[in-house]
Amino acid sequence: VTRLLRVGFGIAYDLRRLAASFPHLAQLRRAIGVLDLFQCAKHAYPQVPRRSYSSLKQLTSLVLQAGLSKEEQVSDWGARPLTQAQCEYAALDALV
Repeated sequence: VTRLLRVGFGIAYDLRRLAASFPHLAQLRRAIGVLDLFQCAKHAYPQVPRRSYSSLKQLTSLVLQAGLSKEEQVSDWGARPLTQAQCEYAALDALV
């Protein structure tokens, strides 16, 4: 049996909101195979104020000492073809 692991920043919060929006989908009420990077950061850096890693961009800076631009996050993802900047953003966001 292959287990799918979903990794995300604040993904537990996202899943709770989805479950509230779609109460008829029982799968959304239990988070199996989910790794929330925000929760990991709370345990890995208990001495660091939460405001220092309250976003993926901040956590990336804290852990990797690297920047993560979220500028393309609000671009038009429905337009095709995707721009080079959108493709690079998506790849880097998935990598991080």
